[in-house]
Amino acid sequence: MQIFLPSFNKLKSSVLGFTLVEMLVVVALLSILSTASVVGYKAQLDKTHDTRKKSDFSKIRVALEDYYNDNNCYPNSLPECNQPLDQYLSQTPCDPANRPYEYITDESGCSQSYYLFTTLKNSSDPQIADAGCAGGCSPEVGTTYNYGVSSDNVSIADFAVSPSPSVTASLEPSIEPSLEPSILPCPGGIYSACSGDTCGFYDPQSNSCSVYFCGTSCDGGCTVSHVIIPGKQCNP
Repeated sequence: MQIFLPSFNKLKSSVLGFTLVEMLVVVALLSILSTASVVGYKAQLDKTHDTRKKSDFSKIRVALEDYYNDNNCYPNSLPECNQPLDQYLSQTPCDPANRPYEYITDESGCSQSYYLFTTLKNSSDPQIADAGCAGGCSPEVGTTYNYGVSSDNVSIADFAVSPSPSVTASLEPSIEPSLEPSILPCPGGIYSACSGDTCGFYDPQSNSCSVYFCGTSCDGGCTVSHVIIPGKQCNP
């Protein structure tokens, strides 16, 4: 009685026999899944940061109004990150990168207004347009933000970046049809001629009369009269 067992090489081939194409497909799929995962994570992280910024601004705004009610002024500056604002804030919020938010006052010594700016990652957030910074707000040279809050007597839209004017019509002048006359035969000889602002010599025997003549000394240059008066095109 004979017992037939599968060849070890065939068994190994059936288990480990991935072709190069199959391996490339697997690698490509893993790459796509990895990229999608990273993009999705970044989008979620941006959304979380935007939510935190809005929450921070709400806290700061309440604290600033409480401060004003007690002092008849807004503070001239905000404390450093995580430092208290008297009894109004136990810790002054900063952005997710631990950078202070842009805080601007009227710098009057007893500030009666303030502006608070930041940038939201989601540029399509409707609150950006509501704030008046859809095209960006620039409180100082070199800085541009798209979101903020302010005291009720001012608006962050005061710093809105004006859009560049669009060109709606061409300023090029229309060109009227040429009044170029028929060219007269030139008499023999060499004549002075103008080409733009340059005077030179012209031999009508070896060239056509397409150059407008200005007389033997180019007196007065080439004017419109040399174009519309045929007799002035070729002067001895």
